[in-house]
Amino acid sequence: MTAGAARLLLMGAQGLLAEPARAATPKALLDLVTRMGFVQLDSINYVERAHHLTLFSRFDGYRREHLTRLLERDRSLFEHWTHDASAVPAEWFAHWKPRFERSGETGFGPRFMHVLSRTVITRMDDGSRSLAVGRLVGTFAAGFISTTWHPDDENRIRRGFRRTGVNIATDIGYRTLREFWPDIRRMFRRD
Repeated sequence: MTAGAARLLLMGAQGLLAEPARAATPKALLDLVTRMGFVQLDSINYVERAHHLTLFSRFDGYRREHLTRLLERDRSLFEHWTHDASAVPAEWFAHWKPRFERSGETGFGPRFMHVLSRTVITRMDDGSRSLAVGRLVGTFAAGFISTTWHPDDENRIRRGFRRTGVNIATDIGYRTLREFWPDIRRMFRRD
């Protein structure tokens, strides 16, 4: 495959080759998010929240209300953590459900070890466990790609590993919160 053909394949998969003036309906938006796999939700808001900019760049007539409707009313998208908070097509929920497994253990140590192991091990659709190759490669790639804008005279490799470490620590933090959240919520619940 030529570089040009690969570029067109990737741009098409991300919805960047479709006519931006096409009708921006909730159904068209859901089809786009399904084709892309997910849309990363981001609270950074210099001009507009990043996920809205992503969708505006693919639909001239994009309306924020369409994404809200798909998430909150139609529930055809659900929010989950890919490498950041993301809106994922609900039709894929069955593939994600095994990954929501809590440890079932008692005590902080065993439960935290479960959290650590789930950072590098994933549950497959059939319930079996496997090395989370995609998650690990994606984390390393994101860590290194995020440093490419730095000047050449700085140590990109060290910075890439540092960024990867931050990404892994964030993942562990999120998984720890997810594992212990029911207990934390019970501590503050007033009956």
